[in-house]
Amino acid sequence: MTVINTAISVFLVISVLYFIKRGADLNRQRQILTEVGEELEETLAVLKETTTKKKSPVKGAEMFTEPHMLSTIITVLVKKHGQIRITAKDLMGLDNDDYVSVYVDIENQDLILALKNSASPESTIDDSLLFDLFSADTDDNTFH
Repeated sequence: MTVINTAISVFLVISVLYFIKRGADLNRQRQILTEVGEELEETLAVLKETTTKKKSPVKGAEMFTEPHMLSTIITVLVKKHGQIRITAKDLMGLDNDDYVSVYVDIENQDLILALKNSASPESTIDDSLLFDLFSADTDDNTFH
């Protein structure tokens, strides 16, 4: 009987030690989860702050990577010159070799639109960067 009592006592002592160790492990895991949660909240706050900041203005050739560039150019033209009416006669009056060249003035980052390779009065091709909106191929399957 004493052997059985001793075995049960040893089993109980080992069980109590196991549960004490397991409790310490759970407390450590809770502490780690709390720290990770705080870091996650800080990261999300920084991410939210970063995404709400306005982009810095783009310059020069970087403007052409913006997805709304064409609508922005049209908006600026209409705001600057008022209502612009484009008729069917205007569209039919275009030749197949008509295209718009876009110049970016390096000095002041102005955007200059000109027909074909003509230089604008304020700038020449030599002191500007030339960007063709359409390829040099006359039949690029683009309606213009």
